[in-house]
Amino acid sequence: MNVLNELNVEVSILGAFGCGVFKNDVQFVAKCFAEEGRKGAKVNCFAIFKSEENLNAFQKEFEGQE
Repeated sequence: MNVLNELNVEVSILGAFGCGVFKNDVQFVAKCFAEEGRKGAKVNCFAIFKSEENLNAFQKEFEGQE
């Protein structure tokens, strides 16, 4: 996210990095992305597939952000 901010990226398309094979806690990862996302890009889009748990966690953390 720091690189995106340094490059003044306005729109980012990311995945739930760290939540799959690395087995990081999805709520923690989603919270980190949400907190950092507020600092930079105007639009943060997350492509999340095949995981209802990941989708729900990211929706919860980004709910209400415009």
